[in-house]
Amino acid sequence: MSEIFESREQFVDWATGAGLRIVVTLVAGLVFSLLVQRLIRVAVRPRMLAPAIRGAQQDQDRLERREQTVESFLTRTASTFIAFATGMVVLSELGVNVAPLIASAGIVGLAIGFGAQTLVKDAIAGVFLLLENHYDIGDRVKLGAVEGEVIGVSLRRTTLRDDRGGVHTIPNGSITVTSNLSAVTEEA
Repeated sequence: MSEIFESREQFVDWATGAGLRIVVTLVAGLVFSLLVQRLIRVAVRPRMLAPAIRGAQQDQDRLERREQTVESFLTRTASTFIAFATGMVVLSELGVNVAPLIASAGIVGLAIGFGAQTLVKDAIAGVFLLLENHYDIGDRVKLGAVEGEVIGVSLRRTTLRDDRGGVHTIPNGSITVTSNLSAVTEEA
């Protein structure tokens, strides 16, 4: 402490000023993240499960899996944005000028975008997989040569567990053929 602050008064001034604002920002970011997660859960559940109330148990199970998939995707995306914004505010409170960071992040993002076209392709494919409801967590699918149960879906990748317990991660941009074997089983 003696290297950073020359006196106890300087430490107290910092702790009651910038230090307190940093703690408040971190707590507010956490509370906001939890609130958004709760709002996502409340918004997704009634819309997904309303048709299941009238339908068969099979339909309800399918809608619950869809709810879990959409909820997981939205929560992960919102949490990432909230963490980034909170981090920028904390850096600003620590005296770091974040304007050049944000500007350089945009330039670096553009350069990475050109260099990482597969990431962009994976993300766009992930959005369409989610919007078009190709499969949900818990479905049995065949993606190209890999067959198994969907255990995770994100913007960038889909994760499957095969019958032998092996876990396969498939970039969404490389998925050219999707076979949802659960849909066939449920309709039969």
